[in-house]
Amino acid sequence: MPAGTARYPAWLRTVLWVDGITGLASGLMGLAASDLQATLLGLPGALVQASAMVVLVFVALIAVLLAKSQVPALGLRTLVVGNALWVAASVMVVELHWPTLNALGVAYVLLQAGFVGALAYLQARAMRR
Repeated sequence: MPAGTARYPAWLRTVLWVDGITGLASGLMGLAASDLQATLLGLPGALVQASAMVVLVFVALIAVLLAKSQVPALGLRTLVVGNALWVAASVMVVELHWPTLNALGVAYVLLQAGFVGALAYLQARAMRR
């Protein structure tokens, strides 16, 4: 096994696929329909676009991890930390944009933060095995 890799549970690849596919859909939607999404959620369009680009960077990282026969430990750790930071940033978005966010916006931001948090938990759990 190459240096910097570890054996992880088989289900980690499924979690990475779910993270990658949902991230790709979210990122592409954020870029293709940022104005519509911003209007529906009550968020600034620039924030929707910027967050979509960040998500797509992490989708690229996930694609690299999935392309390897063994997931590199540093790559997985980077993904877990990135997902945890995403959750924290999502809570900050709700706090900072509370006056303009509508109910759909609050629900969307907090639900996706919960989903990303669950993915980060599963990824971190796989690292501890």
